[in-house]
Amino acid sequence: MISLGTGMASTMTFTNSAQREAKTTIGYTGDETTLNVTMRASDAKNGYQILRISSGAYGATDANLGDVIIDTGRLDLGMHSGMKGNYLSIAGVDGVFSATASDSGNIGAATFENGEWYAGKIAIDIEGELAYDKIVFNGRFEKTGSDRDMGFEFVFDAYTMRELISAGGGEFILEDVITYETGSSMAGTVFEGNTSGIQWEAVFGDTSLSVSFTVPEPAAVAAVLGAISLAFAALRRGKRA
Repeated sequence: MISLGTGMASTMTFTNSAQREAKTTIGYTGDETTLNVTMRASDAKNGYQILRISSGAYGATDANLGDVIIDTGRLDLGMHSGMKGNYLSIAGVDGVFSATASDSGNIGAATFENGEWYAGKIAIDIEGELAYDKIVFNGRFEKTGSDRDMGFEFVFDAYTMRELISAGGGEFILEDVITYETGSSMAGTVFEGNTSGIQWEAVFGDTSLSVSFTVPEPAAVAAVLGAISLAFAALRRGKRA
């Protein structure tokens, strides 16, 4: 258990150079207080913290989180159903944030009052039609950086995803991966990518992120491969010249 002092927020900073996992409760006695969490890995590529927070702080009242800041490295945050955070800031180009389960497993939900995305990645685990990570903002989720410094990492089993796409008539859609208040400046932002041969498009709408998954048509795949082949051929000709 992490025991907090009374009335004043405390800060816990992770400086990992490798992957670590911690399971705990967070509680306070006396005046309500919160815990701020900062991910600032000493090794930006390998620093990875999994933090699972369950309810039931012994002899204390379960505490909420204050500000969660992702600077460098990856933080997977598991919050029990009664917990929320004040503010999520995904701020560093080498930072990654993901929700996870508060007890065990990969699927979870993280809830905050407000948040911002300046740079870095958001990782979303998907295991089925109803089993996927969610990030909830009761207020606004603001875009404070450039699209080129942001990105998504969707983690799923390719075979399972193809089955979901087939069952959906050629498309599988998740409509509430990230939810937020209308007026958020993330609205209108679009990301596209391909994971394990699955094409995806992530669109920030008025109040939520919608992600669609499809399998590219053979003709489209052939066109991409053809373009790559032409590029390599041109490169070889250039080297010979």
